[in-house]
Parts: sequence; structure tokens; C-alpha cells
Amino acid sequence: MGLALSAYANSRDNNFNLMRFVAASLVLYSHSFPLALGRGAPEPLHGLGISAGSLAVDVFFVTSGFLVAGSLFKRNNIVAFVWARILRIYPALIVAVLFCILVVGLFFTTEAAVDYFSDPKTFKFMKRNVTLFWGVKYELPGVFENLPFKGAVNGSLWTLPYEVKMYAYLAVIAAMLVFLQKRLGSLFLSVVFLLIALAGAASNIFNHFRPFASVHFLHLFSMFFFGVAYYLYRDRIRLSTPVFLVLLAVMAVAVQN
Repeated sequence: MGLALSAYANSRDNNFNLMRFVAASLVLYSHSFPLALGRGAPEPLHGLGISAGSLAVDVFFVTSGFLVAGSLFKRNNIVAFVWARILRIYPALIVAVLFCILVVGLFFTTEAAVDYFSDPKTFKFMKRNVTLFWGVKYELPGVFENLPFKGAVNGSLWTLPYEVKMYAYLAVIAAMLVFLQKRLGSLFLSVVFLLIALAGAASNIFNHFRPFASVHFLHLFSMFFFGVAYYLYRDRIRLSTPVFLVLLAVMAVAVQN
């Protein structure tokens, strides 16, 4: 068996940046098809029942759960953790949203500048996307309305409300579990987070057959909390090339129609 996951997690030589770069490239690749051909246009992997973009989002949420759990448990301070998450998300988000409004939107809109800025859609785009409290908004007045995928401005923002919710759930759950851990033992925290991840995965599977909740929410919840569980069990998880190849073969068989 290979080295424990913790040997890479505690080192700068861990390829997290490479994984995120590859995942971001897959998102661009996946989004290019509907943007160029219209809503619902399938990408080449669609015939296998998977999407490059969906795989990339899974990678983002698993790695996010792993890294964010490290941030929380190393700090051991909820307030410091929340502040770190705010600084991680919101400054760059605000710059991106203002760039969309003041540069991209203003350049591509078919409306006059006065009408563009006075339109309620512009304010709603800014309010929703810089707070994430009410979901995200994709449309700016007169922008990209004649493209095959009509009106979508920075559609990749759709995952951010889910990401912020996962941070909040992690902080609240961890605060409750740390309090109980003092009475129930050192393994309590790890076991409960693993059970949360497994419950999320089971709910996601059940939801496929008898829908009762948002597909995106349950799927991303399970991916994020598996990442949290991987962090907590990082000393026990061994990275093995043979096991990876076997699991890759199983996945290849599973996606066949």
C-alpha cells in the first residue's frame, strides 16, 4: 500500500492546485457546448451518462470539504474559521460581480447605459450575487440575449450558494460535536462525520428513485462531507495505484448503458 493521505495533506507536494486546475478546465469544456449550441446541448461524454462539468464539481466539493475541514480543526475556533471563509469567498466574488456589471455587461448590453444601470435586473444581479443569500442571478439587461444560451452571465456562480451553506453546516455541526466529544471520546467526531457523509450519499441515491429534495443539494452535500471525512481519517487512508485502477475500472463499467 502507498503512503497515508496525511503524508500528502501535510506537504506542499500534494497536487491540490493541479486537481483544481484540471477541474476548472473541465468546467470550461463542459460549459462550452450549451453556450455555443444552446441549452441542453450534450457534450461528448453525455452518451456515457456522465458530464465533465459534473465530475469537476464533485472534485471541487470533495477537495473543498477536505481543505475546509483542515482549516476548521486546525484553528479550533469557529469565529476565526468563519472570518477566514468570508475572506476566502467574498472579496474575489465582489470583484467578479462588479466586473460582470461594469465591464462585461456595459460593453455587451444592447441598451443605453442609463437604461442599463436603472433597470432593476442590474441591481438584482448585484444584490444576489454579492450576498448569495437569495441564490444567484444570471441575467443582465440586454446582455447576451441573442446567444444560443440566452442571457447567462457567469453561470458558474451557481455552486457558490451551496458552498457557503456547506461551510455553515460544517461549523454548526462541528461546534455541537466538539461539545459532545468531551463526554463520548476522541473517535466520536470522526465517526459522526463519516455517518453524515454516508447518510448524504444514501439520501442522494434514494432521491434518484423517489425525489424528495433538491438533487444538487443532496449530491453536493455528500461530496463535501466525504471530503470532511477524508480529512478526519487521513492517517488511515492509504493511496494505492492498484486500488485506484480497480475503482476506475468499476466506474467505467458503471457508466455503461
